[in-house]
Amino acid sequence: MWREKLLAAMCAMAGVLAVSACFGDGGRGEAEPRVRIGFVTPRTGALAPYGDADAFAVTHLRRHFQRHPLRIGSESYAVDIIARDSESDPNRAAAVATDLVRAGAVDLILVAGTAATVNPVSEVCAAHGVPCISTAAPWEEVASGPAERSAWTYHFFWGIADAAAVYRDLWDRAGAGHTVAVLAPEDTTGTLWTEVLTTSLDGYEIVATERYRPGLPAAEQGEQLRESVQRLRASEAPILLAVASPRDFAAFWAQARRAEYRPAVVTVAGGLAFPSLVDSLDEPGNLTTTVWWSPEHPFRSSLTGQSAAQLAGTYTADTDAQWTQPIGHGHALFEVAAAALVKAGSTDKAAIAQALATLRVDTVVGTVDWTAGPAPNIATTPLAGGEWREAIGSPFPYEVVIVAAPKGS
Repeated sequence: MWREKLLAAMCAMAGVLAVSACFGDGGRGEAEPRVRIGFVTPRTGALAPYGDADAFAVTHLRRHFQRHPLRIGSESYAVDIIARDSESDPNRAAAVATDLVRAGAVDLILVAGTAATVNPVSEVCAAHGVPCISTAAPWEEVASGPAERSAWTYHFFWGIADAAAVYRDLWDRAGAGHTVAVLAPEDTTGTLWTEVLTTSLDGYEIVATERYRPGLPAAEQGEQLRESVQRLRASEAPILLAVASPRDFAAFWAQARRAEYRPAVVTVAGGLAFPSLVDSLDEPGNLTTTVWWSPEHPFRSSLTGQSAAQLAGTYTADTDAQWTQPIGHGHALFEVAAAALVKAGSTDKAAIAQALATLRVDTVVGTVDWTAGPAPNIATTPLAGGEWREAIGSPFPYEVVIVAAPKGS
């Protein structure tokens, strides 16, 4: 009896929703082998669009692992997924990661949802010797962080230079000219983007760069962005590239529409990936953006065997919501974790990290290969360019149509 009580307490500490699931022998008191995976993403707050698909990912993959335990070494392991909300706050992201690793509740951590979530979580993992797999942040924003994290953190996503190649393709097709105005936040993300873009937009000239303070209260933000609109208009650049979060771009677009400012081409980095934002904008048609993943991508899940189209269809069937780009990368995190655990043959944390260092796995977002990355512990995934258009024959008002070929692996 004391063993059952102790195991139940340990499961509660680990955040397992159903304590009885910890007993795989029908009550004999002997626990089946289990691997515990932490999953930290922004479910609420300003970055919530990045986490819209997280509840689906957790539910979908819990069902999968219940039917298909992982074969690690000579034993079959049940899989627990312990999800935590960063609340779009870097300090909160670090706090929930610290709670997970200090309690010994997890064998590894998965994290997604911009560098504001990825970086603090990976730093906690590095400090505590816990393997961490991350995505959904341009790799330059992660690689520029503390060097000591590299022994434990492995990141896969596209980079800013990849995005620049997509932008050039989009703008070449539009034929609107070769001068660009840039709107970017006045923070480390904005600085990094403007530095990389300056050297990556071959054939295009940045004639104006407007920096704004992100995350201000609505009234103050509106006034600041109203002034930004006037200065960007004065540049007379036919192309506008906005590096902005979903909330900040929505505030900017409202000011631009009031001022009747609409350049020939408007491209948005990051913040325009989500249907929930596009649906809220006034006249969003023909806005362009990067496309990380879509139902059209020709990849399959190494876990479920689903194609990208089937995974997106399952999401809509389960949630009644339009597919969103983070579905693919959220799912792929668990593909990579499963492949690393199987390769390690153990739940030993050092063994998992060592397995990740040479891992190559085909996922629903493409091949993730840490032996061929542009920087240590970095793997890149393909990136395409898309244009938001009014949807035809769809229950949703707008859809992103891929118009620029994928770049990258």
